[in-house]
Amino acid sequence: MERVLNNRTRFVTIVLEDIFQSQNASAVVRTCECLGLQDIHIIETMSSWTTNKLVLRGSNKWLDIIRYKRKMGIILRTVFKP
Repeated sequence: MERVLNNRTRFVTIVLEDIFQSQNASAVVRTCECLGLQDIHIIETMSSWTTNKLVLRGSNKWLDIIRYKRKMGIILRTVFKP
């Protein structure tokens, strides 16, 4: 297990913004865990992220999930404008 955890990557990260459906966000978290991604950033400007434990199946405990509330989300969106 240590070998698997040591091979996780921070070179690729996921950013989710204003998630309305918890099952979709939870599925993304599970997929990130399967792919070995370590960081997920969640921006909550208009809606709060909630988990769907049936979809997550505990995968969130192996990842770093960083949540940004309204003010920080607006700043991040401005900095990382597409």
